[in-house]
Amino acid sequence: IAATGVQQLGAGRNTQEAAQPLIHEQDGITIGLLAYADRECGAVYASTEKPGVNPFDVEQAVTEIKALKSRVDHVVLLIHWGEERILLPSPKQRDWARRLSAAGADILIGHHAHVLQGYENIDGMHAFYSLGNFMMADIYKGQVRRVRYCRDNYLTAVPIFSFRKGARPK
Repeated sequence: IAATGVQQLGAGRNTQEAAQPLIHEQDGITIGLLAYADRECGAVYASTEKPGVNPFDVEQAVTEIKALKSRVDHVVLLIHWGEERILLPSPKQRDWARRLSAAGADILIGHHAHVLQGYENIDGMHAFYSLGNFMMADIYKGQVRRVRYCRDNYLTAVPIFSFRKGARPK
């Protein structure tokens, strides 16, 4: 992927590569992104010797957020987590979100539940626990998987933020 010039985030040939932040600079403002997948989501997780996604561990995430915050203006987290089709975040997710906010994260965007799971502002951090569905690959015809776009009974959210130096995103 890197050879094509496409930037990647949250996956790699090993845990070290999968954990690398993506840093974007625009008009003098730097945004650092970190991506994780909760171990309860059943993904292929990277290890020191095999490729996969960046496994979520709250203590490791806190350490990485603090390190990244010293290099960028804003930290955005993308976390694949949550119970599918459950409309509320779990108490564990809410606890983790508070810890990630205290570490310096500015925005938390969750995904995996396939439904909207709510929003809360935690000491200035915008926490979107799950954005719902925009595209869902869950239609099968024989052994062939088909992609479908949002149905009428599925909702999705697309948060839009304004980033400024020295202020929390709005």
